[in-house]
Amino acid sequence: MKLSELLKSLSYTQFIGDDCAEVSLAERYDCREQNSDMLFWFKAKFKDKVALVNKGNIILDKESLPNAPNPNCNYIVCENPRREFQKSLDILYPSDGMNPLLSHFTDSLQIL
Repeated sequence: MKLSELLKSLSYTQFIGDDCAEVSLAERYDCREQNSDMLFWFKAKFKDKVALVNKGNIILDKESLPNAPNPNCNYIVCENPRREFQKSLDILYPSDGMNPLLSHFTDSLQIL
């Protein structure tokens, strides 16, 4: 899916990057495993890890945005990164075709 299509469904305050990029999977951040089509999210507690991402699509809050954004990354800045990541999961993995490997996301990201 084009990032521009995903962005239409998200509530964000700022976008930095290339909205023509592809997004095909959402993952927990792992510095050993990064692809340009991956989608990650970070909360402020782990903002120091954002700088370790060398490619991909990142949902984060304004506080976590690096001073010098990486040109190989796309940054989706929003007030509630967790909620927007959950929305992304719902779009990328509709409930009728949910990827069982993502159950750890839905368990830990439930919106109250």
